[in-house]
Amino acid sequence: MDELGLNINATGVSSRGTSPRLWVAPPNFRGTMGIFTLCVSTLLICVWNAIHFDIPMHRFSTSRKFMVAISWTLLAVISPELILFIAFNQRLAATNVLKLARKTFSARRPARQGVIEGDDSSESIKEVANGAQDIIPVDEELNRTRKYSFTIVHGFYASMGGFVFDFLDENGKLDGPTFLPPGQTRMCISSSGVQFLLRHDPDLIPDISESSITDRSRGSSVGKGILIAQLAWFCANCISRLAQHLPLSLLEIATVAHGLCGMLTYALWWHKPLGLIDPTLIRGKRAREACALMAICSMKHQFLAGGITSIHLPAEVDFMTTVLSNEDASQTELRKLKPSSSASPVSDSTELEKQPKHTAEGYVSLVPEEQGLGELGLTPQRYVSPGVLQETSIALKAQFLYRIRKDDIPWHSRRRMPNEPVNLSPLDVNRWLMASNAMKRYGVNLKTLVDEIPSSQPYVLPKSTMQASSDTKARSPKGIAVTNAATVLLTVAFGLPHFLGWNVDFPSLTERTLWRIATVTVTSWGVGMCILAVMGISVRWWFDASPWDRRGEALFVACGSAVYSTAAGFLLIESVVQLFFLPPAAYNLPSWSNYWPHFG
Repeated sequence: MDELGLNINATGVSSRGTSPRLWVAPPNFRGTMGIFTLCVSTLLICVWNAIHFDIPMHRFSTSRKFMVAISWTLLAVISPELILFIAFNQRLAATNVLKLARKTFSARRPARQGVIEGDDSSESIKEVANGAQDIIPVDEELNRTRKYSFTIVHGFYASMGGFVFDFLDENGKLDGPTFLPPGQTRMCISSSGVQFLLRHDPDLIPDISESSITDRSRGSSVGKGILIAQLAWFCANCISRLAQHLPLSLLEIATVAHGLCGMLTYALWWHKPLGLIDPTLIRGKRAREACALMAICSMKHQFLAGGITSIHLPAEVDFMTTVLSNEDASQTELRKLKPSSSASPVSDSTELEKQPKHTAEGYVSLVPEEQGLGELGLTPQRYVSPGVLQETSIALKAQFLYRIRKDDIPWHSRRRMPNEPVNLSPLDVNRWLMASNAMKRYGVNLKTLVDEIPSSQPYVLPKSTMQASSDTKARSPKGIAVTNAATVLLTVAFGLPHFLGWNVDFPSLTERTLWRIATVTVTSWGVGMCILAVMGISVRWWFDASPWDRRGEALFVACGSAVYSTAAGFLLIESVVQLFFLPPAAYNLPSWSNYWPHFG
């Protein structure tokens, strides 16, 4: 006899008159494991589908790709508002690129004569898509009318490492002089770098269609539909429980908060391509010179832990000027130098001995503001750098966290006397000479670069990483206001759902008190940091300093982040602990939620 009271004969047909059950309703209760698996599955579906990775400069192996995905998934579970903030910054960057691109490409000026004098005919842009290699020469027609419209998808593509300077030719060999360290052949163009090119050399930006980008994306309407359906069911289930006066577990409340952040992240990244593995490569002499100019204008950044901690090196251009005095013989010789693809800018050892401003190792020694390099007479400033990496605490941070050796510190971040000669390495010389050529082509000088271009931005990066989008590096009133307003809104969006647990049953009174304190801390953290930012601006203004200078804020941000991380971590841990101390009513199900398809 089976459990329903039916006698089954050898043929498998019931022998009594009792009819089979055509429909059996699900139970009206749930268990601890059911609550746990429901919340975890909803959380993982939300996080896994919401994260849209940037494009790596080189293809990752399967194992490394998996480890990167796991790392970002764990970070999104622990700190979903950080991922939301990154998505907000990338959306803002993509929008800014789109606005400037439409303005630039809708008002093309007549071609300037001689702007590519000396360029090689092999300069090209190579688009890598699905294994195919399309070569698009850029020197055939400058300032040409673009075939494809620039859309928000292009804006995201430009903001996620879609465009990369490549120093290799078709045969995998160096295409000319380089200023990159040994083993490095590419530089990723950031969203700020794309805007730099739009202002000075828009023809270097490839003319590619939106479909050539989206066809490589692995995002699908099916995945989006599953995510939306699962989150909609989960939220409807929570609302139904509240309407029927059934208690929610803290884990469900935490899942609602994560789900809200996930949906907002998904909305901000809606037009961002998903799963792209190959960038568009930009090659040629003109591209290398543009890259050199963008490199000296870029603040160097290294990130760790999702961008929560980072180290910055000032932009080289802030420590450079031009020679104003009359040229002497040695200075004239220095200005005759040309970039070299060899280890030294000048390869003839006999010639090296005749030039007193060279060392036998190929280094060039310049007296600041007296001896210049290149046709523009580029020279170091007499200003003594504060030696960012020479301070003990930061030096330890650089060495142990970021693996920066003392020899890797660039010339402009080292301590020196005002008139002490500066020794430029062969790579430094190449970078200066190539940047000088780009400045001549664009009709700019160091003064206009410093005045018009914020040197707090990374225009080119040694690798593409979403960590670079964890901070806007804003130095303007509008930028600082937008960043702080976004911080307030995002922390409120994550913290507000936790107030649903204000009066739930806790294992102890102490845990309830700590939950309430942590909830208020997380929700109001953005407001507190905004107040500190306003106070910092006011203090700088009071002491006649630049009110928009962000130096000195790192300590406050670090302390605030420690407080926030502690509060958010407690909320997550307590959500799991309270699962084992639920009241009996928490195991009852609302009357209709089982009939909605879902995972769990």
